[in-house]
Amino acid sequence: VIDEQQMLERSESIEKALALIPDEDVASALRDRWSRGSKKSSDRWQELESAVTRAASSKKGLDAIKLRECPNVIILSMLYPRLDVEVSKHMNHLLKAPFCVHPKTGRVCVPIVDAQSFKPQNAPTLLGLLRQEITLDEHVSRFLEDFVHPMLADEAGEMEVDA
Repeated sequence: VIDEQQMLERSESIEKALALIPDEDVASALRDRWSRGSKKSSDRWQELESAVTRAASSKKGLDAIKLRECPNVIILSMLYPRLDVEVSKHMNHLLKAPFCVHPKTGRVCVPIVDAQSFKPQNAPTLLGLLRQEITLDEHVSRFLEDFVHPMLADEAGEMEVDA
């Protein structure tokens, strides 16, 4: 996909990727290296991953975590398809955070368990919650089990490694 989209071959996309690297020394070194000749995006990507991994191994705490997560951030921001075209076109359209309420429909944003069977019209509504006709207990439990607890376990493991 990196080569198909030529992610690291155009100067504007290279600068966008380099801007997402939280260590200016690493970004600057890659910028210098990449300015001396043409390479495929996949080759540049391997260099980027190697450079941030090396830099992360010499850092501790949050700096190391940010460097290790940097490739994922770049992938999500540059390659990951948008679910809603309006999100990509307009800054005032945000991807919805779990349990926020859509201003027009009043529907509550809940984690999707099975995308094939998910029906947006069946999502809980603010009115239903206010009338106490429904609860979010099942959705909150699913969110904690599937997202929050694994994320906390990952963070705890990374903190132990950095200590």
